[in-house]
Amino acid sequence: AESLIVRNRNTGKELTISVPTAADASKNLGFAPTHPISTAEDAKFKYEGITLTRPSNDVDDVVPHVTLHLHDKTEKTATIKISPDKESAKNALVTFVGKYNQTIAEMTILSSNKPEVVTELDYLSKDEQEAENKKLGLFFSDFTLTNGKSTLSQTVSSNYRYNEDSTITLLSQIGISTRATSGGGYNAAQMRGYLEVDEKKLDASLETDLDQIKNLFGYDSDGDLIVDNGIGYKLDQQLTAWVQS
Repeated sequence: AESLIVRNRNTGKELTISVPTAADASKNLGFAPTHPISTAEDAKFKYEGITLTRPSNDVDDVVPHVTLHLHDKTEKTATIKISPDKESAKNALVTFVGKYNQTIAEMTILSSNKPEVVTELDYLSKDEQEAENKKLGLFFSDFTLTNGKSTLSQTVSSNYRYNEDSTITLLSQIGISTRATSGGGYNAAQMRGYLEVDEKKLDASLETDLDQIKNLFGYDSDGDLIVDNGIGYKLDQQLTAWVQS
């Protein structure tokens, strides 16, 4: 409490009180419990033999990129196993494929006058198809989008050998390509450059080659510790130029 309230319920009596003196000046407002069940203290723990204290039980400055949530006292040394979040990595890759396909679809619609480039997008609602049909061929005579789409396709299908020991250097090796799930034969949608995901192959790759998948999207090629190559870097480099004035 931050105040002390005294009520005089007796009529005709007057009470006086002097300024209270703190019994324990080191405690908050000078008050301290007489028989505390527990007393709040800084979290104290050992990490790799070094004793550390923190004002909170949530510690995010000891293990890089990891937050420790300290709860109960341990009787013996606790072993912490830190594993990659493969599920989040998979979701990010699937989201990437979806966003890439949406971009390719928009570029195809704007640079083509064929109605089938809209009708083959079976995930569009009727209203969305009508809206896309209105944009059909708006840039038909402008080769900027056509050439740009070709560059995007080349970026996601290129070989990225980030070091001599690389074994995963192509997106197709982890189950992402224009023909990842379908069998043989002609498929118009595949010819337009849309990516597909072979989920089983992707899951297997995430189990064994997570670091190499990371390097596919961005790596340092000249040793200056700055990412300067990879699918993500190349796509960002191209698309950033397009969305700036």
